[in-house]
Amino acid sequence: MSNYVKARYEGSKRSYCFAAEEDLKPGDEAVTPNGTKVTVVDEPVDLSWIEAYGRSNIKTIKRAPEISEAECCNNKAKTK
Repeated sequence: MSNYVKARYEGSKRSYCFAAEEDLKPGDEAVTPNGTKVTVVDEPVDLSWIEAYGRSNIKTIKRAPEISEAECCNNKAKTK
């Protein structure tokens, strides 16, 4: 069973419902199936809305992969 969370796209004020197979907490960074980053927010999820909309229509997000300092520095060096 999935957990349901609300998250915002970068630069957006509106939050959206997502399913999450992992335990995500407010402030956690996650990615949508198409790779877009979202930030989990501390807002209640209306389960009656999810039932009405259809569980199969809710996108599933995953925790964003951690970027190590070495990868970060290597990417910066490549772009210069």
